[in-house]
Amino acid sequence: MFLLVLFEMSNFHKYISISDKDLKAMLKDLGINDIDDLFSDVPRKLLLTNELNIPTGVEENVLYDLIREICSKCKFYHPKNVFLGGGVSPIYVPSLVKYIISRSEFLTSYTPYQPEICQGTLQALFEYQSFISILTGLEVVNASMYDWASAAAEAILMALRVTGRNKVCIIGDIAPERFNVIKTYLYPHNTRIYTLKADKNTGLINLDELPDVISDTACVYMELPYFSGAIEEDIQLIVEESHKRGALFILGVDLWLLPLIKPPGEFGVDIVVGEGQLFGSPLFWGGPLLGVFAVKGDIKLIRQMPGKIVGMASTFNGERAFTMILQVREQHIRREKATSNICTNEALTAIAAAVYLSLLGGNGLIKKAIKMTNLAHKLANALREIGLNAPPYSASYFREFIVELNINPSEAISLAANKGVLIGRDVSEWYKGIYRNPIHVSINDFHDELAIENYVNILREVIDK
Repeated sequence: MFLLVLFEMSNFHKYISISDKDLKAMLKDLGINDIDDLFSDVPRKLLLTNELNIPTGVEENVLYDLIREICSKCKFYHPKNVFLGGGVSPIYVPSLVKYIISRSEFLTSYTPYQPEICQGTLQALFEYQSFISILTGLEVVNASMYDWASAAAEAILMALRVTGRNKVCIIGDIAPERFNVIKTYLYPHNTRIYTLKADKNTGLINLDELPDVISDTACVYMELPYFSGAIEEDIQLIVEESHKRGALFILGVDLWLLPLIKPPGEFGVDIVVGEGQLFGSPLFWGGPLLGVFAVKGDIKLIRQMPGKIVGMASTFNGERAFTMILQVREQHIRREKATSNICTNEALTAIAAAVYLSLLGGNGLIKKAIKMTNLAHKLANALREIGLNAPPYSASYFREFIVELNINPSEAISLAANKGVLIGRDVSEWYKGIYRNPIHVSINDFHDELAIENYVNILREVIDK
């Protein structure tokens, strides 16, 4: 028996890289002589002609010293001193969230295809869908998308399929990165993108211009708040005008605003997208994030949703059970009719959001949202007292807003960073000719009154220098 096991291991390396013999056999079956033949369609000038300069291995303690040396060159900013936003933000993640999602039952990004052994994961995802459904007021939520930007782009593609039109209208201000992702997704579809910019004084769109711009569109995409921080006041009217012209209405929303407003579904919104990282996931050095995607209970929309849906069913014995009820990826039964080619589902971050929301509860969410609102207005008031336009528009705002500086934004940001505070993001190119020396400022979960006071003092020193 022992010899048999050794023989099997030598022929079937289940956890070890293939041998030279295996490699030759695979190349022979492919009808090629060398691995480089797999890249024959790549222009030679784009291929490396020399070996990579990768150092050889070192002892573990030497490696740790090297890592410490590299890390010592990095400057750390406490989240209390970070005032950057626009989609993702520092968020305090309770230890219990980290503990639960670190359990082996959850610690994977893969979809639980086998319900008979994945009931816990499926139930957690079902709970995530339920929480988002309550917050958005929409009946159906998928689990899940990459991030806000890709969710917005997928929602627009979905609207193109449902309506059969190829014109899209984006109203108000949206983050430049999301706008670029949307343009990239739509490029192969020859879709026409129209925009309706907000007025610089009010921060809101001119409703008189709306009917002409949204005529014959597949959808109207709007964000709440706008990237500038302004909150559109006439959502109901915009939704109704969109529906009158046969267009779907897609709302991108800061999820922290949802506990404070009427659910978007009650406005008649067809699709809601947003960034779920804000609920229970740290920034992870740039990812993974969590794209939230919810639609109203219209079968025409549900059948065109990207991603997956977890549903609750019953076994033959009448016991509660959870299972996939919609899978529309190309490698499943939909093939060329697939609604999306999303290949990595953000199950772990979705479960983190479910755990986080269950720990906070409704009252906890409201308290945090109100706290961030109050701090944002406290900061804006303090900035106005030192002579700055904060914000430079008359519209209401939530936890993000624009500030006009009296010096170059990049210079101010650099000087403040040297003093330990990231005062905001330079958006002068995005608002060129609209606002003077603008920076985008955001309040996050870590901020308190001392952080606001420190911010104002640092900025006063910078602009008075």
